[in-house]
Amino acid sequence: MGETGQVRAYRSPLEKICQKIWSALCNTLRSLHTPAMSESIEAFISKWQSSGGSERANFQQFAGELTQVLGVDAPKVATSDQQNDDYRFERPVTFIHTGTQSRG
Repeated sequence: MGETGQVRAYRSPLEKICQKIWSALCNTLRSLHTPAMSESIEAFISKWQSSGGSERANFQQFAGELTQVLGVDAPKVATSDQQNDDYRFERPVTFIHTGTQSRG
């Protein structure tokens, strides 16, 4: 308990790092915006600041919305042509282990 009698929640080192990254992202977004972007940036920050879900469950939606706010292309749809799928989610990789291979 803290000096005020309130129970302080434990935050793991990873949670602390994520909070620092989130703060830096918010500050960067706010510094890059034009007056026309201000409302969408604040809406994005407000929506995701209160997100308590799993990072893996929310990542693709978060990344897609972040690209919209930044005005850059979103990741491409995965196709069977892996040579040209340079910007997409979950690109397949081949793991090579002592003489064997596995896909991940």
